[in-house]
Amino acid sequence: WETRAVLILWLSILVLIPFDLVTVDSLARDDVDDAEAPPVVMRILRLCQDRYLSDPGIVRDRAATLLARLLTRPDMPRALARFLDWATEALANANAPRGAPAPDDGTETETETET
Repeated sequence: WETRAVLILWLSILVLIPFDLVTVDSLARDDVDDAEAPPVVMRILRLCQDRYLSDPGIVRDRAATLLARLLTRPDMPRALARFLDWATEALANANAPRGAPAPDDGTETETETET
């Protein structure tokens, strides 16, 4: 865990570069649509979402710091929107009782049928 925590902290410092991340992304192509975040950003998001935010302890704290620094950059509005969609879905799934239908499954609740 120590190596992961230090490397994530190092990466959170690297994302503070004062120019667009697409300029340093070796996987980015010239023909990529502006509506898409650079591949390196999407890879960081996936790693943090899938592995590090669910890890209890300092690794989760460092991953949250990395995402905060990355997603508050002026060139990251699309990545921020994607992360917020993921976070909203994750919270909805965490708050739903087991065996209950998902919130967006099209079923009506008692209060909806009474009105």
